[in-house]
Amino acid sequence: MPETVVEKFVLHFRESVRGLTVGAPIDFRGITVGEVTHIDFALDQKSTDFAVAVDIDLYPERFTRRAKGGKPGRMAPKITHQALDQMVAKGLRAQLQTGNLLSGQRFIGLEFFANASNGQINWQAATPELPTQPGVLDSLQQQLEKTVKVLQSTLSSADKLLVRVDGELVPELSRTLQD
Repeated sequence: MPETVVEKFVLHFRESVRGLTVGAPIDFRGITVGEVTHIDFALDQKSTDFAVAVDIDLYPERFTRRAKGGKPGRMAPKITHQALDQMVAKGLRAQLQTGNLLSGQRFIGLEFFANASNGQINWQAATPELPTQPGVLDSLQQQLEKTVKVLQSTLSSADKLLVRVDGELVPELSRTLQD
């Protein structure tokens, strides 16, 4: 069914979007609620850091088409904006997700994150921005890097301990055994 209401948004990611292509779906709980329309760089003027700007078309009526206990039908943009505002206030964030591990194909998932930082949509912006959440793979990579650092530190400490045991206790033990 063709969408009658399409809202344009931009998402800013500070991670690699490799595998994300124009036309990739925007997914909410297994239902496609939009698609990627453009991918480009965005320079943050304040930090002079690059982000990746992903333009999307979102079909908000797919969220509000059939409100619990209500009848299906078209809703006014004000009501759709209020619904999206409430969802963002409750932690709705866009996140890069992997659709296929073999091909590296990615899509954007909309999910609720209980510990999400405060976010809101500026409806007066030329293209409103939906808040994002770092992807699971990037979080996993960061955790693995921390774990490797801890292991390296532990191995270094164990090395120092063995050198100390070798230098201090082995000569003492040798004398004891000789006695």
